[in-house]
This record gives sequence, structure tokens and C-alpha cells, in this order.
Amino acid sequence: MTGLPAATIGLADRGVIGKAMRADLVIMRLTDVQDRADYADPHRYPGGISRVMGEGIGEVVEEKLTGEYAGRLLLKKPS
Repeated sequence: MTGLPAATIGLADRGVIGKAMRADLVIMRLTDVQDRADYADPHRYPGGISRVMGEGIGEVVEEKLTGEYAGRLLLKKPS
């Protein structure tokens, strides 16, 4: 999600990188992203996604799951 849609639905601390903002980031090289899943192992992690951070916590580091899960449900704030 980028800054404009986040602001539109009332998520003022999301969508841009900066101080006091929530860090939800995916770091990858598009030319290296590859689907490794197949019918025998449909949940295999894709290649080329080196880091995933949710709320500043590393969930994927060096293409390996860390076991940390920072994701949570985001609700639109009432106007």
C-alpha cells in the first residue's frame, strides 16, 4: 500500500518510509523473484525475496522465515 491509499482510508502512519511510521517493507530484486512451489510442495517460499518486515520486525531475513509474525488486522478509523 502506498501513502495516498493509506491516508485515504485513515492509516496515517502507513504507506511511506519515515521516522515514527510503521515499517511494512518487502525487499526484493524483481529479476531474481521466482516461484519455487509445485504440486508436491505448494507452500514452498519463493526465491529472490530477501527481506520482509512487518511493523519493523524481520519476518523473512536472507530468504528464510524467522518465525516472527507482526501482521495484524488494520481497520479504518471512524471519521
